[in-house]
Amino acid sequence: MEYSNGYTFIIDIPKFIGQNSEGNLLSLNVGNSFSGSSNSDFRKALLGTIGEGMERQILYDSNVENNLNLNCINLFTKKIESIPVNQHTKKFFFDTCGLATHLSTSNALENALGEFIERQSFIFTYLSKRKVKKVIKNNFFKEIIPDFLHDLKFYEISLISSYKVFFSIGLLNTSIVIGLGAGYTDEEALSKLAKEISSFSPHGSIKAIDGERYDYIHLFHMLPIENIIRAYQFLETSINIYEPKKEKVPKQDEVLDELNRLWGMEPMCTALMNDHYNTSRYTYSKNIKVFDLTWFPSLNLPTFTDEIYDSVETKGNCILDRSANFIPFP
Repeated sequence: MEYSNGYTFIIDIPKFIGQNSEGNLLSLNVGNSFSGSSNSDFRKALLGTIGEGMERQILYDSNVENNLNLNCINLFTKKIESIPVNQHTKKFFFDTCGLATHLSTSNALENALGEFIERQSFIFTYLSKRKVKKVIKNNFFKEIIPDFLHDLKFYEISLISSYKVFFSIGLLNTSIVIGLGAGYTDEEALSKLAKEISSFSPHGSIKAIDGERYDYIHLFHMLPIENIIRAYQFLETSINIYEPKKEKVPKQDEVLDELNRLWGMEPMCTALMNDHYNTSRYTYSKNIKVFDLTWFPSLNLPTFTDEIYDSVETKGNCILDRSANFIPFP
C-alpha cells in the first residue's frame, strides 16, 4: 500500500488471473468512495482509476446546490442556457450518470456524452421492457471479447443507431457478471464492455462496513443471483439479431441529431467545480456533466417524478414500469 497526496493506491490481484489484465483499485479518503479500472497496460489502468476517483470526488465536492442558476451549453442548439437550481434539477447532480473527467475538455465531453447515452438506453430498456437485439458472436466479436466471456449473453440496447450500447449478463465461475459498454463503433463499445466485465467483483464480495451508509452497489451485492437473472429475462423475448462489424466513426453532431429526432433529447453540459477548485488535487482535470432535465437523472428510481415518467413515456410512445424501485446493476 502506498500513500500519495491523500490517495490510497491498492494494486489488486485480478479476479481472472492471466485472462485479461491487472485489476487496479484506487480508494479515496472522501466519503468512503472507491474507483477502479482494468487494462492490459498497467499505466493506462492506473490512470483510468485515478480519473474515475477524481470524477467521483468532484461530484461530491461540487456546490451545485449553492447556486441559484447554473450555466450550461445545449449540445443540440449550441446555445448557452441558464437553468434554475431547485429540488427537481438538483437530483441530476447527485450521481455520476453522464459525468466524465479528463485532462482534455473535448475528451471529457465525449466521455460524458457516451456515459449519458449508455445510461439513458439502459434505464429506458429496463423500465419499458422493450425488444432489443441479441448479439451474434461472429469472428469480429471474438476478436474483441476474450474467450472466457463467450458464454455470457450480449445485447445491443442503444436508443440510436449512430452510437452503440452493449449489455452483457451471465454466470462466470458460479458468480453473476453484468456490464455495459458504449461507443461510436461496435469495436469501441465492445472493448469497453470487455474491460468492465473482466474486472467485475465476485457477487457478494462488496459489503458495507459497520456503520457505513448503504450505497447502490452494496444493495446489488445483497441480491440473490437468481433474482438478478430473473429481472433481465425480458431480454430473451427479443427476436432481432445484431451482427457486430467494423464501421466508420460517425460525427458527434450526427449522434445529437438522432437523439433529438427520435427521442426529443437536447442534452445539456456543464462543468462541475467548487470554491476550492484551484487548490484541489483535481485542479487540472476537466469535469463535464451531460444531462437532459426531461429524461432520467440516475439509476435511483425513487427520485423519478411523475413529470419525468410522463415526459419519457410521451417521447418514447411507451408505458414504463413505475412500480420498479431498484434496477439490479452495480
